[in-house]
Amino acid sequence: LRSGFLESNSFVILIDNMDFHQHSSILTKLDSFLNDYPNIQLICTTTSSYEDTFQLYDFNCEFIKDSAVLFIKNFRTKEMQQLITKWFGNNKNFQEKKVSPNSIIKRFNKLNLPSTPLAVSMFLWIIEKQETYSPVNNAQMLENFLERLFRKNDVSFVYSSEFSYRNKEYLLTDIAFFMYESNNAEYSIKYEELREHIVDYLKRKMFSFLADEILNEFIENGLLIEVNTASN
Repeated sequence: LRSGFLESNSFVILIDNMDFHQHSSILTKLDSFLNDYPNIQLICTTTSSYEDTFQLYDFNCEFIKDSAVLFIKNFRTKEMQQLITKWFGNNKNFQEKKVSPNSIIKRFNKLNLPSTPLAVSMFLWIIEKQETYSPVNNAQMLENFLERLFRKNDVSFVYSSEFSYRNKEYLLTDIAFFMYESNNAEYSIKYEELREHIVDYLKRKMFSFLADEILNEFIENGLLIEVNTASN
Protein backbone atom coordinates (compact mmCIF):
# COMPACT_ATOMS: atom_id res chain seq x y z
CA LEU A 1 0.00 0.00 0.00
CA ARG A 2 1.22 3.48 -0.80
CA SER A 3 2.31 5.77 2.00
CA GLY A 4 -0.57 7.42 3.85
CA PHE A 5 -3.27 5.22 2.29
CA LEU A 6 -4.31 3.51 5.55
CA GLU A 7 -4.09 6.76 7.50
CA SER A 8 -6.36 8.68 5.14
CA ASN A 9 -9.03 6.04 4.44
CA SER A 10 -11.59 4.12 6.49
CA PHE A 11 -11.86 0.33 6.34
CA VAL A 12 -13.80 -2.49 7.98
CA ILE A 13 -11.88 -5.73 8.51
CA LEU A 14 -13.85 -8.95 9.08
CA ILE A 15 -12.18 -11.96 10.74
CA ASP A 16 -14.33 -15.09 10.82
CA ASN A 17 -14.00 -18.02 13.27
CA MET A 18 -11.57 -16.21 15.56
CA ASP A 19 -10.29 -18.23 18.51
CA PHE A 20 -9.56 -15.54 21.07
CA HIS A 21 -8.11 -17.92 23.65
CA GLN A 22 -5.57 -19.58 21.34
CA HIS A 23 -4.58 -16.62 19.16
CA SER A 24 -3.05 -14.35 21.82
CA SER A 25 -0.14 -13.38 19.55
CA ILE A 26 -2.57 -12.34 16.81
CA LEU A 27 -4.54 -10.26 19.31
CA THR A 28 -1.37 -8.41 20.30
CA LYS A 29 -0.57 -7.63 16.65
CA LEU A 30 -4.15 -6.50 16.01
CA ASP A 31 -4.01 -4.28 19.06
CA SER A 32 -0.88 -2.57 17.75
CA PHE A 33 -2.26 -2.34 14.20
CA LEU A 34 -5.56 -0.76 15.25
CA ASN A 35 -3.72 1.66 17.53
CA ASP A 36 -1.63 2.82 14.54
CA TYR A 37 -4.68 3.13 12.26
CA PRO A 38 -7.69 4.34 14.29
CA ASN A 39 -9.82 4.77 11.13
CA ILE A 40 -10.02 0.99 10.74
CA GLN A 41 -12.91 -0.92 12.32
CA LEU A 42 -12.66 -4.60 13.18
CA ILE A 43 -15.46 -7.19 13.29
CA CYS A 44 -14.64 -10.68 14.61
CA THR A 45 -16.88 -13.73 14.84
CA THR A 46 -16.39 -16.65 17.19
CA THR A 47 -18.37 -19.63 18.43
CA SER A 48 -19.60 -19.84 22.01
CA SER A 49 -21.98 -22.35 23.56
CA TYR A 50 -23.29 -19.87 26.10
CA GLU A 51 -23.10 -16.11 26.43
CA ASP A 52 -21.24 -16.17 29.74
CA THR A 53 -18.38 -18.22 28.26
CA PHE A 54 -17.11 -15.17 26.34
CA GLN A 55 -16.21 -12.14 28.41
CA LEU A 56 -14.33 -9.04 27.23
CA TYR A 57 -12.36 -8.68 30.43
CA ASP A 58 -10.66 -12.06 29.79
CA PHE A 59 -8.39 -10.44 27.20
CA ASN A 60 -5.76 -7.80 27.92
CA CYS A 61 -6.09 -5.78 24.70
CA GLU A 62 -7.16 -2.18 24.39
CA PHE A 63 -9.21 -2.71 21.22
CA ILE A 64 -11.20 -5.53 22.87
CA LYS A 65 -11.91 -3.44 25.96
CA ASP A 66 -13.35 -0.75 23.68
CA SER A 67 -15.45 -3.26 21.70
CA ALA A 68 -19.05 -4.37 22.00
CA VAL A 69 -20.19 -8.00 21.99
CA LEU A 70 -23.25 -9.13 20.06
CA PHE A 71 -24.70 -12.65 20.16
CA ILE A 72 -26.57 -14.48 17.40
CA LYS A 73 -28.99 -16.49 19.50
CA ASN A 74 -31.19 -19.42 18.57
CA PHE A 75 -34.60 -18.57 17.17
CA ARG A 76 -37.64 -18.80 19.38
CA THR A 77 -41.02 -19.85 18.02
CA LYS A 78 -42.14 -16.25 17.45
CA GLU A 79 -39.00 -15.43 15.47
CA MET A 80 -39.36 -18.59 13.41
CA GLN A 81 -42.97 -17.67 12.60
CA GLN A 82 -41.90 -14.20 11.45
CA LEU A 83 -39.15 -15.58 9.23
CA ILE A 84 -41.44 -18.21 7.68
CA THR A 85 -44.13 -15.59 6.98
CA LYS A 86 -41.61 -13.33 5.23
CA TRP A 87 -39.98 -16.24 3.42
CA PHE A 88 -43.17 -17.61 1.87
CA GLY A 89 -45.19 -14.39 1.84
CA ASN A 90 -45.19 -14.11 -1.97
CA ASN A 91 -45.11 -17.83 -2.74
CA LYS A 92 -48.41 -18.62 -4.50
CA ASN A 93 -47.83 -22.35 -4.22
CA PHE A 94 -47.77 -22.18 -0.43
CA GLN A 95 -50.66 -19.73 -0.29
CA GLU A 96 -52.85 -22.05 -2.37
CA LYS A 97 -51.97 -25.05 -0.22
CA LYS A 98 -52.45 -22.97 2.92
CA VAL A 99 -49.20 -24.14 4.48
CA SER A 100 -49.08 -22.54 7.93
CA PRO A 101 -45.93 -21.41 9.78
CA ASN A 102 -46.91 -23.61 12.71
CA SER A 103 -47.02 -26.73 10.55
CA ILE A 104 -43.50 -26.02 9.29
CA ILE A 105 -42.23 -25.34 12.83
CA LYS A 106 -43.80 -28.58 14.03
CA ARG A 107 -41.98 -30.54 11.33
CA PHE A 108 -38.71 -28.72 12.10
CA ASN A 109 -39.00 -29.55 15.80
CA LYS A 110 -39.70 -33.21 15.08
CA LEU A 111 -36.31 -33.43 13.39
CA ASN A 112 -34.71 -32.10 16.59
CA LEU A 113 -32.53 -29.68 14.61
CA PRO A 114 -30.76 -26.73 16.26
CA SER A 115 -32.90 -23.60 15.93
CA THR A 116 -30.04 -21.40 14.78
CA PRO A 117 -30.76 -18.78 12.08
CA LEU A 118 -28.61 -20.79 9.64
CA ALA A 119 -30.36 -24.10 10.33
CA VAL A 120 -33.85 -22.61 10.12
CA SER A 121 -33.03 -20.73 6.90
CA MET A 122 -31.52 -23.84 5.33
CA PHE A 123 -34.61 -25.85 6.27
CA LEU A 124 -36.92 -23.26 4.68
CA TRP A 125 -34.76 -23.16 1.58
CA ILE A 126 -35.05 -26.95 1.22
CA ILE A 127 -38.84 -26.74 1.49
CA GLU A 128 -38.97 -23.84 -0.94
CA LYS A 129 -37.06 -25.83 -3.58
CA GLN A 130 -39.73 -28.53 -3.46
CA GLU A 131 -42.13 -26.77 -5.80
CA THR A 132 -44.77 -29.47 -5.33
CA TYR A 133 -44.38 -29.36 -1.57
CA SER A 134 -46.23 -31.92 0.47
CA PRO A 135 -45.38 -33.23 3.93
CA VAL A 136 -42.73 -35.88 3.42
CA ASN A 137 -41.51 -38.25 6.09
CA ASN A 138 -39.06 -36.86 8.62
CA ALA A 139 -36.24 -39.20 7.59
CA GLN A 140 -36.31 -37.88 4.03
CA MET A 141 -36.39 -34.26 5.21
CA LEU A 142 -33.44 -34.86 7.56
CA GLU A 143 -31.53 -36.57 4.75
CA ASN A 144 -32.04 -33.50 2.56
CA PHE A 145 -30.91 -31.20 5.36
CA LEU A 146 -27.69 -33.14 5.93
CA GLU A 147 -26.94 -33.20 2.22
CA ARG A 148 -27.13 -29.41 2.07
CA LEU A 149 -25.22 -29.00 5.32
CA PHE A 150 -22.32 -31.10 4.07
CA ARG A 151 -22.57 -29.71 0.52
CA LYS A 152 -22.93 -33.15 -1.05
CA ASN A 153 -22.84 -31.83 -4.60
CA ASP A 154 -19.86 -29.52 -4.09
CA VAL A 155 -17.08 -30.80 -6.37
CA SER A 156 -14.45 -30.11 -3.73
CA PHE A 157 -16.15 -32.60 -1.40
CA VAL A 158 -16.63 -35.57 -3.72
CA TYR A 159 -13.04 -36.53 -4.44
CA SER A 160 -12.13 -39.97 -3.13
CA SER A 161 -9.37 -38.40 -1.05
CA GLU A 162 -11.92 -36.48 1.03
CA PHE A 163 -14.08 -37.65 3.91
CA SER A 164 -17.27 -37.65 1.85
CA TYR A 165 -20.83 -36.73 2.71
CA ARG A 166 -21.79 -40.41 2.95
CA ASN A 167 -18.85 -41.12 5.27
CA LYS A 168 -20.00 -38.31 7.55
CA GLU A 169 -23.56 -39.61 7.51
CA TYR A 170 -22.43 -43.10 8.54
CA LEU A 171 -20.24 -41.67 11.29
CA LEU A 172 -23.11 -39.54 12.63
CA THR A 173 -25.29 -42.65 12.74
CA ASP A 174 -22.57 -44.47 14.68
CA ILE A 175 -22.19 -41.54 17.10
CA ALA A 176 -25.96 -41.38 17.67
CA PHE A 177 -26.04 -45.08 18.59
CA PHE A 178 -23.00 -44.66 20.83
CA MET A 179 -24.72 -41.82 22.69
CA TYR A 180 -27.90 -43.85 22.96
CA GLU A 181 -26.04 -46.83 24.43
CA SER A 182 -24.24 -44.58 26.91
CA ASN A 183 -27.66 -43.81 28.44
CA ASN A 184 -26.61 -40.37 29.71
CA ALA A 185 -28.97 -37.46 30.32
CA GLU A 186 -30.03 -35.87 27.00
CA TYR A 187 -27.63 -38.24 25.19
CA SER A 188 -24.68 -36.17 26.37
CA ILE A 189 -21.14 -37.52 26.17
CA LYS A 190 -17.79 -36.15 27.33
CA TYR A 191 -15.74 -34.50 24.58
CA GLU A 192 -12.67 -36.72 25.02
CA GLU A 193 -14.81 -39.85 25.19
CA LEU A 194 -16.51 -38.93 21.92
CA ARG A 195 -13.20 -38.01 20.31
CA GLU A 196 -11.73 -41.41 21.23
CA HIS A 197 -14.82 -43.10 19.84
CA ILE A 198 -14.32 -41.30 16.51
CA VAL A 199 -10.62 -42.24 16.50
CA ASP A 200 -11.57 -45.89 17.03
CA TYR A 201 -14.23 -45.67 14.31
CA LEU A 202 -11.75 -44.29 11.78
CA LYS A 203 -9.27 -47.05 12.64
CA ARG A 204 -11.91 -49.75 12.21
CA LYS A 205 -12.86 -48.31 8.83
CA MET A 206 -9.16 -47.90 7.92
CA PHE A 207 -9.52 -44.16 7.33
CA SER A 208 -6.54 -41.84 7.75
CA PHE A 209 -8.56 -38.70 8.46
CA LEU A 210 -8.08 -36.64 11.61
CA ALA A 211 -10.75 -37.14 14.26
CA ASP A 212 -10.34 -33.58 15.59
CA GLU A 213 -11.08 -32.02 12.20
CA ILE A 214 -14.21 -34.12 11.70
CA LEU A 215 -15.46 -33.51 15.24
CA ASN A 216 -14.85 -29.76 14.94
CA GLU A 217 -16.81 -29.69 11.68
CA PHE A 218 -19.78 -31.38 13.37
CA ILE A 219 -19.62 -28.79 16.17
CA GLU A 220 -19.25 -25.82 13.79
CA ASN A 221 -22.22 -27.04 11.72
CA GLY A 222 -24.36 -27.24 14.86
CA LEU A 223 -24.91 -31.00 14.65
CA LEU A 224 -23.13 -31.38 17.98
CA ILE A 225 -23.02 -28.83 20.77
CA GLU A 226 -20.04 -28.47 23.07
CA VAL A 227 -21.02 -27.47 26.60
CA ASN A 228 -18.68 -26.57 29.45
CA THR A 229 -19.79 -27.96 32.80
CA ALA A 230 -18.30 -27.72 36.25
CA SER A 231 -18.13 -31.50 36.52
CA ASN A 232 -15.82 -31.91 33.49
